[in-house]
Amino acid sequence: MNHVLDRLDEAASERLDGAASEMLLRGAWEVPRLPVVVVQLLQGLRDPDADATSVAELVRSDPALSSLVIGLANPVGARTRVEDLRSAVLRVGHRSLGEMALALGIRGRLLGTPAVDATVRTMWGHAVGTGLWCREIEGEIAGSRAFQCGFVSLIGRPIALRVVCETAAALPIPFPGVERVLPWVERNYMAASARCCEVWGLPDDVVDVAKNHPIPRNSATGIVASSMVHLGATFAAWMRDPRAWRETAIRTSPASATLALDRRRLDALFARRMAVVEAVDRVVGGTLEVRI
Repeated sequence: MNHVLDRLDEAASERLDGAASEMLLRGAWEVPRLPVVVVQLLQGLRDPDADATSVAELVRSDPALSSLVIGLANPVGARTRVEDLRSAVLRVGHRSLGEMALALGIRGRLLGTPAVDATVRTMWGHAVGTGLWCREIEGEIAGSRAFQCGFVSLIGRPIALRVVCETAAALPIPFPGVERVLPWVERNYMAASARCCEVWGLPDDVVDVAKNHPIPRNSATGIVASSMVHLGATFAAWMRDPRAWRETAIRTSPASATLALDRRRLDALFARRMAVVEAVDRVVGGTLEVRI
Protein backbone atom coordinates (compact mmCIF):
# COMPACT_ATOMS: atom_id res chain seq x y z
CA MET A 1 0.00 0.00 0.00
CA ASN A 2 2.79 2.42 0.86
CA HIS A 3 4.36 1.90 -2.58
CA VAL A 4 1.04 2.76 -4.23
CA LEU A 5 0.74 5.92 -2.14
CA ASP A 6 4.32 6.87 -3.00
CA ARG A 7 3.53 6.54 -6.72
CA LEU A 8 0.39 8.62 -6.30
CA ASP A 9 2.37 11.30 -4.45
CA GLU A 10 5.03 11.28 -7.16
CA ALA A 11 2.43 11.65 -9.90
CA ALA A 12 0.75 14.54 -8.06
CA SER A 13 4.12 16.23 -7.53
CA GLU A 14 4.98 15.93 -11.23
CA ARG A 15 1.59 17.38 -12.15
CA LEU A 16 2.12 20.24 -9.73
CA ASP A 17 5.65 20.84 -11.05
CA GLY A 18 4.43 21.07 -14.62
CA ALA A 19 1.43 23.28 -13.83
CA ALA A 20 3.48 25.67 -11.66
CA SER A 21 6.18 25.92 -14.35
CA GLU A 22 3.56 26.73 -16.98
CA MET A 23 1.96 29.34 -14.72
CA LEU A 24 5.34 30.96 -14.11
CA LEU A 25 6.27 30.88 -17.79
CA ARG A 26 2.96 32.43 -18.91
CA GLY A 27 3.07 35.04 -16.18
CA ALA A 28 -0.33 33.80 -14.99
CA TRP A 29 0.36 34.72 -11.38
CA GLU A 30 -0.03 37.92 -9.48
CA VAL A 31 3.13 39.89 -8.86
CA PRO A 32 2.98 41.29 -5.31
CA ARG A 33 2.22 44.99 -5.56
CA LEU A 34 4.45 47.45 -3.83
CA PRO A 35 2.41 49.88 -1.73
CA VAL A 36 1.77 53.12 -3.62
CA VAL A 37 3.65 55.20 -1.08
CA VAL A 38 6.72 52.94 -1.43
CA VAL A 39 6.62 53.26 -5.25
CA GLN A 40 6.37 57.04 -4.94
CA LEU A 41 9.21 57.11 -2.43
CA LEU A 42 11.50 54.98 -4.63
CA GLN A 43 10.73 57.18 -7.64
CA GLY A 44 11.36 60.31 -5.59
CA LEU A 45 14.67 59.00 -4.27
CA ARG A 46 15.87 58.34 -7.84
CA ASP A 47 15.55 62.06 -8.55
CA PRO A 48 19.04 63.56 -8.15
CA ASP A 49 17.42 66.82 -7.04
CA ALA A 50 15.36 65.22 -4.26
CA ASP A 51 16.01 66.90 -0.92
CA ALA A 52 15.12 65.95 2.63
CA THR A 53 12.07 68.26 2.63
CA SER A 54 10.45 66.68 -0.44
CA VAL A 55 11.25 63.15 0.73
CA ALA A 56 9.82 63.92 4.17
CA GLU A 57 6.57 65.09 2.56
CA LEU A 58 6.26 61.74 0.76
CA VAL A 59 6.91 59.86 3.98
CA ARG A 60 4.42 62.02 5.88
CA SER A 61 1.60 60.77 3.61
CA ASP A 62 1.61 57.43 5.43
CA PRO A 63 1.59 57.29 9.24
CA ALA A 64 3.12 53.79 9.41
CA LEU A 65 6.00 54.78 7.15
CA SER A 66 6.50 57.97 9.16
CA SER A 67 6.72 55.92 12.34
CA LEU A 68 9.24 53.57 10.72
CA VAL A 69 11.51 56.45 9.62
CA ILE A 70 11.42 58.03 13.08
CA GLY A 71 12.29 54.63 14.55
CA LEU A 72 15.21 54.10 12.14
CA ALA A 73 16.51 57.57 12.97
CA ASN A 74 16.53 56.86 16.70
CA PRO A 75 18.36 53.56 17.28
CA VAL A 76 19.15 52.36 20.76
CA GLY A 77 22.16 54.26 22.03
CA ALA A 78 21.63 57.38 19.91
CA ARG A 79 22.93 60.44 21.77
CA THR A 80 20.12 62.69 20.64
CA ARG A 81 16.57 61.93 19.55
CA VAL A 82 14.91 63.44 16.48
CA GLU A 83 11.14 63.76 16.18
CA ASP A 84 10.57 65.74 12.98
CA LEU A 85 10.56 63.82 9.71
CA ARG A 86 12.98 66.05 7.84
CA SER A 87 15.66 65.55 10.47
CA ALA A 88 14.87 61.82 10.54
CA VAL A 89 15.28 61.56 6.75
CA LEU A 90 18.63 63.35 6.96
CA ARG A 91 19.84 61.02 9.70
CA VAL A 92 18.68 57.81 8.00
CA GLY A 93 19.90 58.86 4.56
CA HIS A 94 18.15 58.49 1.22
CA ARG A 95 19.76 55.18 0.33
CA SER A 96 18.94 53.42 3.60
CA LEU A 97 15.43 54.83 3.56
CA GLY A 98 14.76 53.43 0.07
CA GLU A 99 16.22 50.06 1.01
CA MET A 100 14.10 49.64 4.10
CA ALA A 101 10.93 50.86 2.41
CA LEU A 102 11.41 48.34 -0.40
CA ALA A 103 12.16 45.41 1.91
CA LEU A 104 9.47 46.06 4.49
CA GLY A 105 6.90 47.23 1.97
CA ILE A 106 6.92 43.88 0.15
CA ARG A 107 6.93 41.69 3.25
CA GLY A 108 3.25 42.12 4.04
CA ARG A 109 2.38 41.21 0.43
CA LEU A 110 4.07 37.82 0.77
CA LEU A 111 2.34 36.52 3.89
CA GLY A 112 -1.12 35.04 4.25
CA THR A 113 -0.67 31.34 3.37
CA PRO A 114 -0.28 29.44 6.66
CA ALA A 115 1.25 26.35 5.02
CA VAL A 116 4.30 28.32 3.88
CA ASP A 117 4.37 31.55 5.92
CA ALA A 118 7.19 30.41 8.22
CA THR A 119 9.40 29.51 5.26
CA VAL A 120 8.41 32.71 3.44
CA ARG A 121 9.61 34.75 6.43
CA THR A 122 12.93 32.89 6.45
CA MET A 123 13.40 33.39 2.71
CA TRP A 124 12.49 37.08 3.00
CA GLY A 125 15.05 37.44 5.79
CA HIS A 126 17.68 35.81 3.57
CA ALA A 127 16.83 38.29 0.79
CA VAL A 128 17.30 41.15 3.26
CA GLY A 129 20.59 39.65 4.42
CA THR A 130 21.75 39.30 0.81
CA GLY A 131 20.93 42.94 0.15
CA LEU A 132 22.81 44.11 3.24
CA TRP A 133 25.83 41.96 2.41
CA CYS A 134 25.81 43.34 -1.12
CA ARG A 135 25.95 46.81 0.38
CA GLU A 136 29.01 45.74 2.40
CA ILE A 137 30.65 44.24 -0.70
CA GLU A 138 29.75 47.37 -2.68
CA GLY A 139 31.90 49.38 -0.30
CA GLU A 140 34.85 47.26 -1.38
CA ILE A 141 34.22 47.46 -5.15
CA ALA A 142 32.53 50.87 -5.49
CA GLY A 143 29.40 49.52 -7.19
CA SER A 144 25.86 50.89 -7.23
CA ARG A 145 22.31 49.88 -6.23
CA ALA A 146 23.84 47.08 -4.18
CA PHE A 147 21.03 46.45 -1.69
CA GLN A 148 18.35 46.64 -4.39
CA CYS A 149 20.17 44.14 -6.62
CA GLY A 150 20.71 41.70 -3.78
CA PHE A 151 17.25 41.93 -2.27
CA VAL A 152 15.17 41.69 -5.44
CA SER A 153 17.33 38.89 -6.87
CA LEU A 154 16.48 36.65 -3.92
CA ILE A 155 12.90 37.79 -3.31
CA GLY A 156 11.80 35.44 -6.09
CA ARG A 157 12.29 32.48 -3.75
CA PRO A 158 9.35 33.21 -1.40
CA ILE A 159 7.29 34.42 -4.37
CA ALA A 160 7.94 31.18 -6.30
CA LEU A 161 6.95 29.22 -3.21
CA ARG A 162 3.66 31.13 -3.13
CA VAL A 163 3.14 30.32 -6.84
CA VAL A 164 3.45 26.58 -6.12
CA CYS A 165 1.03 26.89 -3.21
CA GLU A 166 -1.53 28.74 -5.33
CA THR A 167 -1.13 26.26 -8.19
CA ALA A 168 -1.82 23.32 -5.87
CA ALA A 169 -4.99 25.00 -4.64
CA ALA A 170 -6.13 25.69 -8.22
CA LEU A 171 -5.63 22.13 -9.57
CA PRO A 172 -6.76 21.15 -6.84
CA ILE A 173 -4.31 18.73 -5.25
CA PRO A 174 -2.98 18.64 -1.69
CA PHE A 175 0.08 20.80 -1.16
CA PRO A 176 2.90 18.23 -0.78
CA GLY A 177 4.85 20.27 1.79
CA VAL A 178 7.67 22.77 1.62
CA GLU A 179 10.49 20.21 1.48
CA ARG A 180 8.98 18.51 -1.58
CA VAL A 181 8.67 21.73 -3.58
CA LEU A 182 11.94 23.45 -2.62
CA PRO A 183 13.86 21.91 -5.57
CA TRP A 184 11.30 23.45 -7.95
CA VAL A 185 11.61 26.80 -6.16
CA GLU A 186 15.40 26.76 -6.49
CA ARG A 187 15.16 26.00 -10.21
CA ASN A 188 12.61 28.71 -10.96
CA TYR A 189 12.90 31.60 -8.52
CA MET A 190 15.13 33.68 -10.84
CA ALA A 191 12.26 33.99 -13.33
CA ALA A 192 9.98 35.18 -10.52
CA SER A 193 12.57 37.73 -9.37
CA ALA A 194 13.05 39.08 -12.88
CA ARG A 195 9.30 39.34 -13.51
CA CYS A 196 8.85 41.31 -10.28
CA CYS A 197 11.67 43.68 -11.26
CA GLU A 198 9.98 44.33 -14.60
CA VAL A 199 6.55 44.96 -13.07
CA TRP A 200 8.01 47.19 -10.37
CA GLY A 201 9.76 49.26 -13.03
CA LEU A 202 13.30 48.58 -11.85
CA PRO A 203 16.23 49.31 -14.19
CA ASP A 204 17.14 46.80 -16.92
CA ASP A 205 20.51 46.04 -15.34
CA VAL A 206 18.79 45.01 -12.11
CA VAL A 207 16.49 42.69 -14.11
CA ASP A 208 19.57 41.16 -15.76
CA VAL A 209 21.21 40.52 -12.37
CA ALA A 210 18.00 38.94 -11.02
CA LYS A 211 17.97 36.50 -13.94
CA ASN A 212 21.65 35.57 -13.90
CA HIS A 213 23.17 35.92 -10.44
CA PRO A 214 23.45 32.15 -9.76
CA ILE A 215 25.77 31.91 -12.81
CA PRO A 216 27.28 35.41 -13.16
CA ARG A 217 29.08 34.65 -16.43
CA ASN A 218 25.65 34.39 -18.12
CA SER A 219 24.93 38.04 -17.37
CA ALA A 220 24.83 40.20 -20.49
CA THR A 221 25.57 43.52 -18.80
CA GLY A 222 26.29 42.98 -15.13
CA ILE A 223 28.79 40.23 -14.42
CA VAL A 224 30.25 42.28 -11.56
CA ALA A 225 26.83 42.98 -10.01
CA SER A 226 25.77 39.34 -10.54
CA SER A 227 28.97 38.16 -8.83
CA MET A 228 28.27 40.57 -5.97
CA VAL A 229 24.78 39.11 -5.48
CA HIS A 230 26.09 35.54 -5.74
CA LEU A 231 28.67 36.26 -3.04
CA GLY A 232 26.21 38.28 -0.93
CA ALA A 233 23.74 35.38 -0.94
CA THR A 234 26.52 33.07 0.23
CA PHE A 235 27.44 35.40 3.09
CA ALA A 236 23.76 35.72 4.04
CA ALA A 237 23.26 31.95 4.12
CA TRP A 238 26.32 31.34 6.28
CA MET A 239 26.37 34.35 8.58
CA ARG A 240 24.29 32.90 11.43
CA ASP A 241 26.19 29.66 11.86
CA PRO A 242 29.89 30.01 12.69
CA ARG A 243 30.34 26.29 11.94
CA ALA A 244 29.24 26.93 8.36
CA TRP A 245 31.42 30.02 7.97
CA ARG A 246 33.88 28.59 5.42
CA GLU A 247 36.27 31.45 4.76
CA THR A 248 38.42 29.39 2.41
CA ALA A 249 35.46 28.68 0.10
CA ILE A 250 34.69 32.41 -0.15
CA ARG A 251 38.33 33.40 -0.65
CA THR A 252 38.71 30.96 -3.54
CA SER A 253 35.29 31.48 -5.16
CA PRO A 254 35.09 32.74 -8.76
CA ALA A 255 32.83 35.58 -7.53
CA SER A 256 35.58 36.88 -5.23
CA ALA A 257 38.04 36.76 -8.12
CA THR A 258 35.65 38.61 -10.45
CA LEU A 259 35.19 41.31 -7.81
CA ALA A 260 38.96 41.51 -7.23
CA LEU A 261 38.45 40.99 -3.50
CA ASP A 262 41.93 40.37 -2.14
CA ARG A 263 42.79 39.06 1.32
CA ARG A 264 42.67 42.51 2.94
CA ARG A 265 39.23 43.31 1.51
CA LEU A 266 37.83 39.91 2.42
CA ASP A 267 39.24 40.21 5.94
CA ALA A 268 37.35 43.52 6.26
CA LEU A 269 34.12 41.82 5.14
CA PHE A 270 34.59 38.89 7.53
CA ALA A 271 35.05 41.36 10.38
CA ARG A 272 31.63 42.84 9.59
CA ARG A 273 29.70 39.59 10.12
CA MET A 274 28.11 40.38 13.48
CA ALA A 275 27.34 43.97 12.47
CA VAL A 276 25.38 42.67 9.46
CA VAL A 277 23.61 40.05 11.58
CA GLU A 278 22.47 42.85 13.92
CA ALA A 279 21.34 44.97 10.95
CA VAL A 280 19.30 42.08 9.55
CA ASP A 281 17.72 41.53 12.96
CA ARG A 282 16.69 45.19 13.11
CA VAL A 283 15.05 45.01 9.70
CA VAL A 284 13.40 41.63 10.23
CA GLY A 285 12.10 42.81 13.59
CA GLY A 286 10.61 45.96 12.04
CA THR A 287 7.05 46.40 10.78
CA LEU A 288 5.64 48.33 7.88
CA GLU A 289 1.96 48.05 6.99
CA VAL A 290 1.29 50.83 4.52
CA ARG A 291 -1.83 51.73 2.60
CA ILE A 292 -2.43 50.23 -0.84
